[in-house]
This record gives sequence, structure tokens and C-alpha cells, in this order.
Amino acid sequence: GIFQPAVRGNYFGCPVSTLGEAVELVAATSIGVLLDAPAKVCAGGDFSLKIISPKPLPPGSTLAWTGALGFTSSIPEPVIFDANVFQSGTYQLTLDAPGCDPATASVAVQVVELPAPPAFLSNAPVCHGDKLQLSTPASAEKYEWLSPLGSSPATLAMAGLTTSTGETFLAENHPAYLSGNWKVRTTDANGCASESQSLEIKIKPRPQAYAVNDSPICAGGTAQLSANPVPDAIYRWRKSGQTSIFSLLPNPVATNLTAAQTFELEVILDGCTSLTPAETTVSLHPQPTVNPSHTYSQNADCSPADLQLFANGNTNGLTASFEWTGTNGFFSQVENPTLPDASPASNGSYLVKITDANGCSAAKA
Repeated sequence: GIFQPAVRGNYFGCPVSTLGEAVELVAATSIGVLLDAPAKVCAGGDFSLKIISPKPLPPGSTLAWTGALGFTSSIPEPVIFDANVFQSGTYQLTLDAPGCDPATASVAVQVVELPAPPAFLSNAPVCHGDKLQLSTPASAEKYEWLSPLGSSPATLAMAGLTTSTGETFLAENHPAYLSGNWKVRTTDANGCASESQSLEIKIKPRPQAYAVNDSPICAGGTAQLSANPVPDAIYRWRKSGQTSIFSLLPNPVATNLTAAQTFELEVILDGCTSLTPAETTVSLHPQPTVNPSHTYSQNADCSPADLQLFANGNTNGLTASFEWTGTNGFFSQVENPTLPDASPASNGSYLVKITDANGCSAAKA
């Protein structure tokens, strides 16, 4: 119809009015349509086609979608599942609303091929305490290292599990420093991800080394060194401060020790060496000493007199036994024996041996 616009008002108390140019209103027959869809979709993913406008649709409207690979649909927002690259293309909607001319709109969707599964490399097996190195030669925008802890956002937010380069290192204090099946997931510039095959990562335990000995021993004696038993292990004993190996036996014997000696032990199992050498020190008992002497005074009439022998032993406060041997088959177990009526035939060397309660001995003539 035709409408006559008019303006009325009041000017200093007097009514005023004016007429505008007549306007003819004509019923509209066109309708605008706006669509939405992802510009890129990764192969294997799902995507939906959406109507942005008009919304809601006019009552009594009918619609028809068409697209790649003969796609058709009559629902407002269809979903295409498990998309493949052949479903790339233009998707068009025709909307027919009562009283309006049919309207069309289109939207382009590109289904992007997934990147190839990346190769997955590691320095495993490693010994516990050594850094775990994970890597891939694949080129990507983002790398996610999937551990036995899983792939939750919180887990992948841990340091070293999401990187911008194809390599990561994990130390032994990292929560994901674990044996088990690992993967790497790469994401390209299109946002498409691909996972590697599982790789079994093995972190081998290190053996522990314990060393003991049966000292104290007597000077010049033998000490038994003993290690903790570890099946299939290799043992390396060294004297402290030396690089040469003293023994490869688990329980070697150290002989002729004249001073205290510290021994170090490494245990190697499946290529892994105990973190720190175990130490054990062989100690010595205090050594007894003797310093034999004698007294002899000839009688005034030159007749034989007694010969007195003295051990002069130091037993370090321990009980001890004495053993004398000498000229003419002399033998005595007295500390300070007497040879009665000694004659020139008694001249010669006399040896005294002292043995203390620890079994340590010393001898001197």
C-alpha cells in the first residue's frame, strides 16, 4: 500500500504540521541465508553444516542440502561422519520459505589427508637414573609424547611431554619416567594428528652394592671380603684409590695385609652399574711385640750358673702364650724361662714367639 508520512508539533503554543513524500511499501520476496562449516577437516573426523541465518527458520520452510560425493540432506544441520578427502568441496543449501523466492547459499569444506604415522625412536633400554631420550624424524607443528600415564590434558601439560621439536628428554624425577608402551603423536599445520606405533620402553633397575669383611685380622693375615648376592651380576672389587681391578669374584680373599685397607665394590647387572661403590675397610688387631734379653753371671768358682731368658713381651693388655726354642733342642712355654747350670754348651740363639688372644703373633731371637 501507499503510506503518507506526516510530522505534527507545537511551535510557541501554535500547532504545526507537514506532510512528507508518499511511500509505496511492496512485500519482499527474497530471504538472506548465511551458512557455517569448518574450512578444513582432518580425514576421519566429523563435521557439521549449520544455518546461521535465518534462525529460526520461517514456518513451513523446506530445505535441501547438496554436496560432494552426491551428498544430500533435508535436515537443518546435518553431520558428515568419518570424512575422507573425496568429501572435500562445496556444500549448498536451497531454502524455500512461504512467500519468498527460493534462496541458496554455499560453503566450502576441505578434508585434509592425515600425516603419515611418525617413526618413533628412543635410547631405551636405559639404566635407572640415565636420561630417557625420545625422538622422531617426522616434521610437525606439535609433538605429544604419550606415556603409560595416558594422554589426558593434565598429563600432556607436564614438562617435556608436549614439545615443538621432535625430541625430548626425561630425567629420573619426572612422573612419566616409566617403563611401558609409549607413542608419539604429531600434529601438522592443518591441525591433523597422527600417532606412531607403540614402542616398548624399558628402564632397567640398577643393582645395589653392599660390601663387608671379617676383620679385624692380624697383620700379614687374610681377610674374607663378601658382597650381597645378585644373580647373574658381575662384581668388580678395587683397592680404594686404584683403578685396576683387584678381583671379579663376589667373595674374594685379600692376603698378606700389613696395614688397614679399604676396598670398593661395584655390581653390574644387565649392563647397569650400581650408582655408588660400596666400601668396606679391613682393620688390623694391635700387633704384639717381643724384645728378648737374658742375664747370666758366672759363679766365682767358675762352676755352671743359671741362664735367665726374658721375653719382654707387649700384649696390648691381652692374655698371651709364649714359646721358646733354642740350642740343644731347648723348648719352653714359660714367658721368662731359666736354664739351670748353663754351660758353654748352652751358648747359641734363642727364639721367642708370642701369640695373643686374637691369634696374632710375633717372634724374635
